[in-house]
Amino acid sequence: MKQLHAISFAILCLCTGTIFGQQESAITQFWNTYQYSNPATTGLFYKHAAIAHYRNQWVGVNGAPNTLSANYAMRLDAIRSGVGIAYQYNEIGFNRTNKVLGNYAYHLKLGETSLSFGVAGGIEFLRVKYPEFITPTPAEDPAVPSGDTRYDPRFTSNVGIVFHSNYFNAGISCTQLNEPNFKWGTTSYTNARHYWLFLEYEHYFLETILLQPRIQIVTDAVKATYMASLMVSFDNNLWGGINYSVDNYIGGMIGYDFRGKYRIGYGYDMTSNKLSTISKGTHEIVLSYLLE
Repeated sequence: MKQLHAISFAILCLCTGTIFGQQESAITQFWNTYQYSNPATTGLFYKHAAIAHYRNQWVGVNGAPNTLSANYAMRLDAIRSGVGIAYQYNEIGFNRTNKVLGNYAYHLKLGETSLSFGVAGGIEFLRVKYPEFITPTPAEDPAVPSGDTRYDPRFTSNVGIVFHSNYFNAGISCTQLNEPNFKWGTTSYTNARHYWLFLEYEHYFLETILLQPRIQIVTDAVKATYMASLMVSFDNNLWGGINYSVDNYIGGMIGYDFRGKYRIGYGYDMTSNKLSTISKGTHEIVLSYLLE
């Protein structure tokens, strides 16, 4: 029965109907950035987890997104909690953002399963890189920066909940809950609330082959997108898989786990949208320390 569930879930991940892209960063190996999108994962899956993740999207396209994420979490069994810190740097076009979050999660045990409730709070900095900006002529647009501009830092907050069992995890969350607003003269920029859902399943074949289908859906209540992945691990060391996003890419990943706690991985995605004629694809690199 579990094998049937795994296959059905894999088909669901790879065949879900069309939905569209939105504001937040899209990460192929999204489970490495759960702390950023759902604070309830903090300390839930590992006793200690330190993850660095870099994404270079749409290589060859001017102003294409680049994302660097780093997070650390630890589980505090004595108080059934997890604490952590998450950082993300994003650049797209002329915008540069830095966000730092402090995470807390409470793990409520329910027999062999658990519910985790998480909150996060932090600071976001937004900057427009003016020296590379081409000012319109002959008349200037009042919404265009007149010099290298740094916005004041703004408070940002997230909430989430996760159901966790030995072979199935599901979570929902909201990021940018307080909708931070950045002022710029008479112009303002608001970070909209984003709502996230993830599902993942684990199943062993022949005791040495682990199948892990995953899907993540994110929406700002106007548009939505999803990222799906099917990963296979051999002897808990070598792993690889395929990835798919409805409006951005299709690709694969490969990696290796050393001594059961050190992980290195690489992913490559072929661009499948209208940028495919000029984009040379997307690269992702992940380095992790994972101690159960």
